[in-house]
Amino acid sequence: MEELTSIVDKLQDICTSLDLPKIKKHIIRHGYISMCFSIVDFIKRRNKVYLYILTTEDLSWYTSGNGDDQEQKHTIPLEGIKLKKLEGELMTEKPTFTLYRSRGRNIYKDSKTLCVTFKDQDSYDAWKAAFARVGVTSKDTENG
Repeated sequence: MEELTSIVDKLQDICTSLDLPKIKKHIIRHGYISMCFSIVDFIKRRNKVYLYILTTEDLSWYTSGNGDDQEQKHTIPLEGIKLKKLEGELMTEKPTFTLYRSRGRNIYKDSKTLCVTFKDQDSYDAWKAAFARVGVTSKDTENG
């Protein structure tokens, strides 16, 4: 939690120095999880661990450095984002879901999906519930 507080404090300091309004986003969930940028990367197990921060407005990830070494990698707005559990042939020993945009647009750079893998089912369920709290719906929830 100290890492998260440090990051938020830095962002507040930047806003103050640039004479911008204070950050009003609420942090819903944060933690280290594994991500890859496409199904092909997932199959080839080319995933990396990042610190994720889910707010009421966006999802950001940071390199997994220590304290001041953390660097923000990217932020994606949550508007139009959906999630879908990976099952079938792509199912692994760890719970995984993909994030994608509902209208087929790229979610990150040239990637249409982000595959997010969790260490256990409890982490998966907690993150899925956190995404639901901010309005990111699950494809399996929509179907029934």
